[in-house]
Amino acid sequence: MANPHHNRKKKKHFNPPHHDHVATKSKKSATPIMTFGGALFGLIIGYLAARDNVYIIAGGAIAGLIIGYFSGKRLDKTVE
Repeated sequence: MANPHHNRKKKKHFNPPHHDHVATKSKKSATPIMTFGGALFGLIIGYLAARDNVYIIAGGAIAGLIIGYFSGKRLDKTVE
C-alpha cells in the first residue's frame, strides 16, 4: 500500500528578503523619555530635600526637566 504522504506536492520554502544595511536609524527619540524621567527625578529629590516647601519641589522638577531635555538631545546626537 502506498504512503499517502508521498502523493502530496512539495511545498516551496519561503526565504525572507535579505537586507544589505546593518543598522537602521531609530525613529523614536530619547528626548521625551529623558525629559519626563528628569522631571520625575527632580520632583522626588525636591520632595526629599524640603517636604513642605512647594517652591523647592517645583524648582527641583523644573531643573530635572531641563537637565533631562538636554541629556535626551545629547543622547539622540550620539546615536545618529
